[in-house]
Amino acid sequence: MFILRNVESPFTNAVLAVRMESLAFFAEYNLRDQPKSDLPAMARRVSRDRVLQTVKLVTETLGDPRIPINFAEAAGYVAMNEGGGKADNYNAKAKEMVELTLNTAGYTGPIRAFTADWLPASYDMSKADELQAAIGLIEASNKE
Repeated sequence: MFILRNVESPFTNAVLAVRMESLAFFAEYNLRDQPKSDLPAMARRVSRDRVLQTVKLVTETLGDPRIPINFAEAAGYVAMNEGGGKADNYNAKAKEMVELTLNTAGYTGPIRAFTADWLPASYDMSKADELQAAIGLIEASNKE
């Protein structure tokens, strides 16, 4: 961790912060059945506006579509566990992160057909429970 504290480039700091938040959420998600896990708190933390603004900056600068997908899932997870307007807000955040993934990947086809070499073979974004509302929002906006 000494190296991380001495990084002087603001952009490198942003890249490292996004990567660490992504890994922390991934770890918490996989440990969600453990007694000390607090997945809802972790998902809310990585879905804050400031974090997502940094995710957008890093994704657009690096051109890496893999970055926003975990953040989309985190926001979608919060939405699944919240109600009313809060859920709508988090679903909008998830939608933005899914769209960022698709746009950065250069994908213009139907969202439910999206696949990429960098996604695990067993992963189907269109079947992720956390992303269903966001995908529905994208499909609805594409019909307009």
